[in-house]
Amino acid sequence: MITTHLDAAQLAKESLQSTLLLRILEYARAHLAEPGLNAVQVAAAHHMSVRRLYKVMAEGGISLADWIRTRRLEECRNEFRRPSSRLTTIEAVARRWGFTDMSNFSRIFGAAYGMSPREWRDLQPAREKSKTVSNGDAQIVHAPLQ
Repeated sequence: MITTHLDAAQLAKESLQSTLLLRILEYARAHLAEPGLNAVQVAAAHHMSVRRLYKVMAEGGISLADWIRTRRLEECRNEFRRPSSRLTTIEAVARRWGFTDMSNFSRIFGAAYGMSPREWRDLQPAREKSKTVSNGDAQIVHAPLQ
């Protein structure tokens, strides 16, 4: 009976340990837009030391800072793909995803994707929307809206 209880406790501990990296990354993903997201915040949220956090991340072959930066860049790039991003400044998009230094953002975006954020956004096709109005038997098609 005691052995069964101890085995269950050990299994529960192993289960929590095996999902720790996933829980850390999900927490970081949920807080990507926060400019102050850092190892201290993530460690505190998981009731561990920063040293332990780095150990867990290293065991998974992940650098927390690199992971956060890469995910933020991906979110910015995805946002630049949307035609509506043309109505928003590049700086606003970058700030929305936690970047605070625009020259640094432009530099690391260029290093990651081989072009500036503006060049990337300008390469994305603008979706053309046309408005069709029915006027009795005839249909009037207006020029594309951009």
